[in-house]
Amino acid sequence: MMAPDFSRVAVYVRPGRTDMRKAANGFSILAVKHMELDPLSGAVFLFCNRERRLVKALYWARHRVRSAVACTAK
Repeated sequence: MMAPDFSRVAVYVRPGRTDMRKAANGFSILAVKHMELDPLSGAVFLFCNRERRLVKALYWARHRVRSAVACTAK
């Protein structure tokens, strides 16, 4: 299995805090309405919570929008 080529992927970070209880569909709506970007474009969208300890990534993979969560070190 080959590693994906991230050199051509656009990464967008939404400033401010985001409600992390949202699912992938909720984050897709944020990308469209607040960031004015297309979540199906192949880009990666990053969102963080109020404490800036959680980061959620939204990305298009295998015909659907997916999300992943990471915890940042303090």
